[in-house]
Amino acid sequence: FTGLALGLVFKSGNFSMIADACLYTGAVVTAALAIKTSLPFAVHPIVIMIAAAAVGGLIGSIPALLKVYFHTNELVTSLMFNYVFYNVTKFLADREAGTFASKKYQATASLGKLISGTNFHVGYLIAIAAVILLYILVYKTKFGYEVRISGSNPEFAKYSGIRTSRVIIMTQVIAGAVAGLGGAVEQMGMYQRFNWQDSPSYAWDGVIIA
Repeated sequence: FTGLALGLVFKSGNFSMIADACLYTGAVVTAALAIKTSLPFAVHPIVIMIAAAAVGGLIGSIPALLKVYFHTNELVTSLMFNYVFYNVTKFLADREAGTFASKKYQATASLGKLISGTNFHVGYLIAIAAVILLYILVYKTKFGYEVRISGSNPEFAKYSGIRTSRVIIMTQVIAGAVAGLGGAVEQMGMYQRFNWQDSPSYAWDGVIIA
């Protein structure tokens, strides 16, 4: 998921690493909703994934907005905000498990296993769907064309009437949503409680993938 998110950001000619905060905060939102809300099995994971993606998109917009309106370097601001969001959300866990861990997730907040006895869960299908949807977005839509042109030749993009500021913001909102979704999928597919003692820093793996 972070590879997809960063691949989209890089395609637009930017280098924001906010995907790390989006994924981590998406995971924290997942934990909160998985513990505090009670919904039917088929509905609970969907609601959680939408919420995590929405929060991820909101966080993803911050470096983009700062770049567009204040001409800040998105790499610097995104790296700084990664630490901010990590430390702000870290205190949400309790210590009932004897370690840095949250209360247990409700049984309905889980992604089913595709193969019994393994960690091969439904999240892999969601990841494949995300790949297909982002491919369609980047290569088969007008917005995707604007992203690619803005990334390869921003001056030509401006000359041809493309609103590059809108492209920068929307690209990083979508990328943040994808990373936030990744946090939700990771938590519901792999864990029964939130137990990340440190940020997993999956965004750096995402750089390599992208």
